[in-house]
Amino acid sequence: MGRLILYALIMTSILTGCSKIRSTSQRAKTKSGETIRRLFSDFSKDCQESCSFDNYPGFRDWYRFPIHYPYHFLMIDTQESGCLEKYDGGDIRDPNCSSVPIDDCTDIVKLGWTREFLIFERADHRFGLFDFESGKCGIFDSRSERDNAARLPLPEEKAPSVYFAEFRK
Repeated sequence: MGRLILYALIMTSILTGCSKIRSTSQRAKTKSGETIRRLFSDFSKDCQESCSFDNYPGFRDWYRFPIHYPYHFLMIDTQESGCLEKYDGGDIRDPNCSSVPIDDCTDIVKLGWTREFLIFERADHRFGLFDFESGKCGIFDSRSERDNAARLPLPEEKAPSVYFAEFRK
């Protein structure tokens, strides 16, 4: 008789526990859906009237600023370095589907540009010159080599974070 009562108590607590787990699971699903909706509404708040190449700053842990259409500068996790990419259409809010990286124009820690070209310094202490018209990038071992290859006058080079802050103003 004692075993039967013990068995009944154990089964009752198991069944009660399962229903609590099930209701907690339902609340988690609902909360998750609310989070997803919230993310999309946050996403659109960061866009001004409409997201475009000229006004979209990025979202959450990635940042961007336009350089010279269709080229823009993208940074992930930090504003201390980034890469030059070419916008190829699509939703500017999704860099994975709307941009193409430019070979050798990566890990840039300083940059400056004119209407014709972009000069930059990479984290590996090599220097680059990107020509907007031809879409070609040259990499040089020294700043003086790069500067000799560039057309004068040379723009001032600044950290990406400085340009991003100016863009956000």
